[in-house]
Amino acid sequence: NVSYARFDHATQAIKYDDFIDYSNSNQYSDTLRVRHNKITNSGAAISVRYTKVNMCIESNYYEGSGSFVSAFYNQTNSFNLTHRIRGNTSKGGNIYAGYSYSNKDDNYEITYDISNNTLDRSIIVRGLDNALITRNKLTLSQNSYGVEAYQLAKSTIKNNQLTGHSFGSYGIYLYQSNSTVSDNVISKFETGIYVSTDFTNPTFDSLLRNTVVFNGYKGVHVSDYGRVLAQYNNIYDNYDTASYNESSSQYFQTYDFYA
Repeated sequence: NVSYARFDHATQAIKYDDFIDYSNSNQYSDTLRVRHNKITNSGAAISVRYTKVNMCIESNYYEGSGSFVSAFYNQTNSFNLTHRIRGNTSKGGNIYAGYSYSNKDDNYEITYDISNNTLDRSIIVRGLDNALITRNKLTLSQNSYGVEAYQLAKSTIKNNQLTGHSFGSYGIYLYQSNSTVSDNVISKFETGIYVSTDFTNPTFDSLLRNTVVFNGYKGVHVSDYGRVLAQYNNIYDNYDTASYNESSSQYFQTYDFYA
């Protein structure tokens, strides 16, 4: 565990790689904690890989030019695990959690709780059992996505405030994500919400009560084989205020408000 430390001019401030197999011990009850640290003028901040424990990355401050949190290849096959990334502030680095999942033959899962963070870069989740992304404030300082969600068994993206840079890229980008996206405010991107999948990986996404406003191109764009239920969203004052359904699945139900 690392708490109340300061790192300056580090190539990699905190790195945790654990290749030990805990299947015959009680280590699943342990929690890796990285809390209340200040990391400045550094490359990558926090990297966690190949663990089989709970994780809490909380209330850290990062200012640098690399990745803020990188969490990859963390797995479980005997217990439910929770990885919390909460209450952090990052200037210059993103949060990227990927390829962390349980054995498909069991009933366990790893849940990523990414909440209450203040960032000027993206949140990226890929190849996870379950992701909760909520109450984050992203004010981007470069032309990048807001929240990117790829190949997820299930996910919830709600109550986030996402503000883009120079009307570029996507506010929320969903690809094979099986997401419920609700109560977000998305503005100043090229496209507010983009949804897509392919023929062999059918998914279903719900867009509920989002405010999509002042984006440079489209409010909501559904492409390829994406399937969406869109209800009670406020989509207005985008360059093109309409929602676009280019999905081959031909499923797009909406009771949205346009202005």
